[in-house]
Amino acid sequence: HGPLKDFISQNVLGTEAIMKLGEEMKHLKSIVYVSTAYANCNLLDIEEKVYPLSKPAQTLIDEILARDSDRTPAVGDPELMGRPNSYTMSKAIAENLVREKYAAHLPVVICRPSIVTHSFKEPTEGWCDSMNGLAGTLLLGGLGIARTME
Repeated sequence: HGPLKDFISQNVLGTEAIMKLGEEMKHLKSIVYVSTAYANCNLLDIEEKVYPLSKPAQTLIDEILARDSDRTPAVGDPELMGRPNSYTMSKAIAENLVREKYAAHLPVVICRPSIVTHSFKEPTEGWCDSMNGLAGTLLLGGLGIARTME
């Protein structure tokens, strides 16, 4: 939770920097953009597609960054377009940016996990810079929702 402007800088502009780097690579095989299953949590049924926003991604990015406000939008704020927080909105914008500007000419795929945990081998075995994934795993296991883990 925090200012939408901060999440745009981190999640959207960071994604765009990687896409631009991909454009410079001569032997690029693929780019996997890790989004979140909650990018479209405002919908009842979610399909494997990028849902368009009310405006093109670049327009939304420009409008958000042009504001002088560091205000954190609350649940129900029209700026979040039905999403509960700035994080999920920024991930939806990033997905649209990837689709609109890069998917036609880069080998890109969007992956939407519900929980991101530590790595299997890269950059080192078990690497994790946050305990958030572990907390979600423990919660789901403790509630009996997740009964198996692979």
